[in-house]
Amino acid sequence: MLDNLWETYERKTTLEKFEFALLLSEKPSIDKGSTPYQDVQIVVELRNSLVHFKPEWDTQADRHLKLSKKLKHKFDPSPFLNDHLIFPRRWATHGCTSWSVRSCLKFAADFEQLSNLPPKYPRSIDP
Repeated sequence: MLDNLWETYERKTTLEKFEFALLLSEKPSIDKGSTPYQDVQIVVELRNSLVHFKPEWDTQADRHLKLSKKLKHKFDPSPFLNDHLIFPRRWATHGCTSWSVRSCLKFAADFEQLSNLPPKYPRSIDP
């Protein structure tokens, strides 16, 4: 049965797989409106946009502009580039990396708490 269920969920997103794990263990669902969930969703989108990068003209940067808006207040962009798009030019900073790691650690901590798993990562996450 689990093999059949996994075939169904194998192609789902990472966050959907976390939800599935909670469902299987009969634990409460993740709050999709919470900051950790929303931030990890943006981190995954950023990762996908980098790994599967598709160039866009500055005047037609629809996908890049949408991602830029999501990233806008999450960290300080590079002060060396002043264009209106954060992605991909202004996001390559320590701030972006730090925000991404903190977001994932906070999400992991929330997941561990919901699923009653022992902590795997440090609980003190520096801002």
